Amino acid sequence: IEVNGVLAFTLFDSGSTSDSFSPDFARIAKLKIFELTKPIPLQLGTKGSRSKITHGTYAPFLYGNERVSISGTDYFDITNVDRYDLVVGTVFMRKHGIALDFEHDTVRIRGTPAQLFLRGRKRSSLRDDTPSELPQYPKSKKRKQWTLSHGR
Repeated sequence: IEVNGVLAFTLFDSGSTSDSFSPDFARIAKLKIFELTKPIPLQLGTKGSRSKITHGTYAPFLYGNERVSISGTDYFDITNVDRYDLVVGTVFMRKHGIALDFEHDTVRIRGTPAQLFLRGRKRSSLRDDTPSELPQYPKSKKRKQWTLSHGR
């Protein structure tokens, strides 16, 4: 999603009810940040999380391709987003007719496939990528492997 003329590495999060920029991206995109009069608790899927949203912004955005696009100005929280510039949640997606099409590995705007950007190349589907072209993140220390038994 392009924000204030700057392309944001965006996570479309179907489990989030918040739309958030990282503080670093907000600075790079020269967004006007303001302090909230009352901090809002940030509810995560982890026990004991005590983070609060203390700042927000209104930002102009543009997303889509030559067949379908959305643009406007919306409110976004400023939170310590990890690995992404922007997290778009269900509120933004519903408001703008965005759907995640898991069957075809694409993002749709009002039913039409939208443009995806990965590592500087435009894509209409994630299936066009090979694993070496996807972002490489540091591997965590040893993880236990979990398996589902399905009663077998």
